[in-house]
Amino acid sequence: MRSEQLAIFAPLYLRKLGGEIPAGRVVVHNQVRPTRRLGSRGFRAWLAEPSERLVLCGCDWAPELGEHYRVKEEILRAAIARVLPPDGVDEDDDAA
Repeated sequence: MRSEQLAIFAPLYLRKLGGEIPAGRVVVHNQVRPTRRLGSRGFRAWLAEPSERLVLCGCDWAPELGEHYRVKEEILRAAIARVLPPDGVDEDDDAA
C-alpha cells in the first residue's frame, strides 16, 4: 500500500501503551494478531476519530485501555483490492 493510502487508516501509530486517550479519539488496531509490544510481528495501533468504518473489537488485547476498535473487514478488503492486481494477473507480463 502506498503511504497516502495507509494514511486513511493509520495517521499516527502509537509507540507505546498507556497515557490518556484524547477526547474525540479512539484506539484502533490492524488485522494482525495483537501483541503487547506495538510493532511486533506487524501489529500496529493508532488513534483515530470515531467512524462508521470502525467496529468495536473484542479481542482483549489491552483491557486497561477500555474499548478499542478495528477497521471493518470489508473496508480492508476494498483497500487491498485497490492496490493489488486481480488474481491470476501478473503485472510483469507484457501485453503483445
